[in-house]
Amino acid sequence: MLGCARKMRGYIPVIVALVAIVLAPIGCTALSSGNGQSWIGTFGYGLTRLDNSGWRTWMGAKPDLPSDQIKDIAAGQDNRVWIVHSLGVTVTDGRTWQTIKNGWGFGSPECAACDAAGGLWLGYYGGVAYYNANGWTTYPAKLLGSGANVNSVKDIAIDRNGAVWVLTANSAARFADNNWTYYEKGLGWDKDYYFTKMTTDTKGRVWAGHGTGIIMFDGTKWVKHESANLSQIQCLATDAKDRVWAGTYAKGLSMFDGRDWKTFNRANTKLSSDHVSAVVVDAGDRLWIGTEWGLNILDGSDWRVYHMSDADLADNTIYTLATIGDGPPLPAPKQKTPGSLTGRLVKDSEPLAGMSVEIGTEFLGMFFTGSTPFADNPYSRLTTTDQKGGFAFAKLPVGRYSIAFKGLNGKWRRLTDAYGIGDKKVEIKEGQVTDLPVIDLK
Repeated sequence: MLGCARKMRGYIPVIVALVAIVLAPIGCTALSSGNGQSWIGTFGYGLTRLDNSGWRTWMGAKPDLPSDQIKDIAAGQDNRVWIVHSLGVTVTDGRTWQTIKNGWGFGSPECAACDAAGGLWLGYYGGVAYYNANGWTTYPAKLLGSGANVNSVKDIAIDRNGAVWVLTANSAARFADNNWTYYEKGLGWDKDYYFTKMTTDTKGRVWAGHGTGIIMFDGTKWVKHESANLSQIQCLATDAKDRVWAGTYAKGLSMFDGRDWKTFNRANTKLSSDHVSAVVVDAGDRLWIGTEWGLNILDGSDWRVYHMSDADLADNTIYTLATIGDGPPLPAPKQKTPGSLTGRLVKDSEPLAGMSVEIGTEFLGMFFTGSTPFADNPYSRLTTTDQKGGFAFAKLPVGRYSIAFKGLNGKWRRLTDAYGIGDKKVEIKEGQVTDLPVIDLK
């Protein structure tokens, strides 16, 4: 399907009936060191694990992983990970898989965190639930705040004292000593914020990211932290030095050392994309960074970047990350043979010659800036159609690409999914030719 080319990222929330296997309750434990794993979640292409044996991906592996739409991953010290996906929650050690029976209701699961007592906290649309050997205990959204958007649970974090923090679109709630306390406009701060992610540090402070910055709770009051590059925060993490790392929608990764902000982006580092969607710190204090185009690992000042073209990643767009212990050793890049893409443009069966065709690595959506739709992408290619309307891109790195065409009216149009909303990504496989069906620019 074709649609107008404009720049807007996101997806339609999936509302599904939750069907799960009834299993004995399973607990989870806090993160330990030395286990050496990294778990990499995508939205639509499953899950990849990297450990001492290398890369392994689960995609469409039902009933192991009921959904390929991974929303969050929580890691336990027993080498099991809890995977929040669009159909519920699944726990695995990488060999056996168990899907936990839904005990929270009809809300879509969104986020999770493990506590030190062996329980799992799950955030969902409408509230938060706790799972342990006794089963599920649910807490409705009214305990998390009083605003109109309190049903939208964004993130969960557990501080050094074991208190559970739940972030909603407009509030932050704390659960300790079996009581809930929440903060919102008029109760802790003077205006509404639209929150996205939260984290805690070794001092017990809580950091909550919103559309234009971060606010931090020091145990007594909330303190504002702002920077020009803290726009639309997508992820937050703290390291062993209590430095705060904030990934943004389009302005790279920013780090706060307690005094100043420093921004890492494509222009000044080897960061593969300025769209940063996930960040975690392993027990060895390495930073794992998921972007819209590739997995990045920052170890001190050393960068390592992986793509589908040189690693067995399920997708180049990383949605969520979790590490166990010191994280795995980093394998050498693989040498994958490039592929190619061919296609043909017509209008009412008549070939269209001299038409511009462009491919790019990042989501295009409804709006774009620049001379061409993918001009700001880390990797893009541009060509024109021949006298028969044909076009070809040779020696393309393995991966998935969005496509745009310049129509007869001079406006760019993109190849869209079946709903006409999202980009239709075209996969280029190793050493293979991908031939698109004829595209009619009616």
